[in-house]
Amino acid sequence: TVKINRFLLGFSKGLQIFLFLTLTLITNAQQNQNNFWFFGNNVGLDFSSGIPVNIPGQLNTYEGCASISDTNGNLLFYTDGRNVYNNGISFMENGTGLLGDPSATSSAIIVPKPCSLTEYYIFTVDYIGGFEGLNYSMVNMSLNGGLGAVVANQKNIPLVGPNSEKVCVLKKANGIDFWVISCVKNSNTFYVYDVTSGGVNFSNTYAIGDAILAQGYLKASPCGDKIALANLLNPSDVGFDIIVYDFDDSSGEISNAKSTNANLRRCYGVEFSPNCQFLYFSTIGFLNTPEDGEIFQMDLFDLNFPITKIGTIVNENDIIENRYATGALQLSPEANPRILIAKDGEFQLAAIENPNQAFPGCVLIQDAIEL
Repeated sequence: TVKINRFLLGFSKGLQIFLFLTLTLITNAQQNQNNFWFFGNNVGLDFSSGIPVNIPGQLNTYEGCASISDTNGNLLFYTDGRNVYNNGISFMENGTGLLGDPSATSSAIIVPKPCSLTEYYIFTVDYIGGFEGLNYSMVNMSLNGGLGAVVANQKNIPLVGPNSEKVCVLKKANGIDFWVISCVKNSNTFYVYDVTSGGVNFSNTYAIGDAILAQGYLKASPCGDKIALANLLNPSDVGFDIIVYDFDDSSGEISNAKSTNANLRRCYGVEFSPNCQFLYFSTIGFLNTPEDGEIFQMDLFDLNFPITKIGTIVNENDIIENRYATGALQLSPEANPRILIAKDGEFQLAAIENPNQAFPGCVLIQDAIEL
């Protein structure tokens, strides 16, 4: 895409990358699990050296994708929610036919099975018009000579649907297990699942706030106390909004929905700052127009959630593939993390530098990483 999760960035790393990971990573070992990103049109980035280095990838997808490495930073596998590729850049055994979609915001996320060194879950969601909903499959890296395989009797296990294109994952307060959160399409109902050493289990549902339509990201704060999503206000594309919720990472409870009612134009990418103070989001412009995108900062430590525009992403409409100006936002695994921004159809990522600082301390760089 290169849209990172719409390209990425579609981003959803495997912890979801976009392509950008939705999983909050805290320890150095966990940070290593984000070393490799694959997204868009055969794009790959290797962060192992501390700076992003271009490498080839096998994905050719418009939106959500995910990748994961082991705790030493060695690539294990990556996926677009349909196909799974091993570290030998070939299809993983039994790794085709998953139920994600190339036009789903978060087509796939990857969650390590707690207390296992070899097992991982891939959660997938269908696109806005599909009916497959939220499903999961298990990867066992001890199979196929260490290249891994999707376990035959644990593939495409249905959880709920039809769903929105949103799904995110975050660590539980115990530091071991995970919460996986998704929401029903055209509803205000969230489904929360508990991922433990015993498997994937339904936890609870929470009906709160405005109805949630399909498109746009759902992300969790690194502090585990909030989730936020980009939401379409009505089906006619008149306006979009950002909704922030309180989250209890001990119980999984979602509460206190706060809508900005900003009536912005096609909000899509969402990402928290590492210090949890700021929420950043993008507007992507309208389909098949030369409209530019915009990047905003929201201060979550201010009870009024003030919003500040920090810059514009120019839609380089000379590239015919460009449908939107921007895509997903994803926090990088660098020592001084940046928030990287997909630009549809282009050969660079934009970036927000110094994301822990209020504007103008944070800086939007139009062409931060060449692809």
